[in-house]
Amino acid sequence: MRVLSLIFVFCFLSISYAFSQNELMEVELAPTGSMLNEGSYLTRNTGHLRFVNGTGLNGEFQPRISGLADSDTSPGLVLVGTPSLINTSSTGILLRAGEAASITDGNILLVSNFTNPVMSINALGYLGVGTNDAKANVHVADGDVYIEEINAGVIMKDANGVCWRYTPDTSGVLNGVIVVCPN
Repeated sequence: MRVLSLIFVFCFLSISYAFSQNELMEVELAPTGSMLNEGSYLTRNTGHLRFVNGTGLNGEFQPRISGLADSDTSPGLVLVGTPSLINTSSTGILLRAGEAASITDGNILLVSNFTNPVMSINALGYLGVGTNDAKANVHVADGDVYIEEINAGVIMKDANGVCWRYTPDTSGVLNGVIVVCPN
């Protein structure tokens, strides 16, 4: 029954976008999964799951999914994807940016704390920490990279294809040791 409710919600959102994309629309599900409200925001202290037409003042359609937990110890929204129990190498959750065309410039994923970027992955697959404009495979905008495990370090491959793990000794001098390259 819950699956049918979600299918209905997605169909309703599609129809609502086609016919009223400049109007505020909301479908809200109670913790039990029953539909509570359509067409208006509710101010409540109980948990909910919302599928919202987030069209703003600029008139551009922005679909949203939001969740509100009903306790201080629960996350606001949890995404769980259980892959095939037979094929354990299948994907659990796939986040795809784009339907008919792929994103070639910009971010595929941006995580922020509402005002500041916390993490991003751009169209080249670069991971940005503290930035939404990553310029390398891993780009830390402001701060340090911390490796707590004393036997771990930074692994780099040299021009001959040999991998080296660099770790500091007790005086801070980096020591390189040949290791098997990661797969």
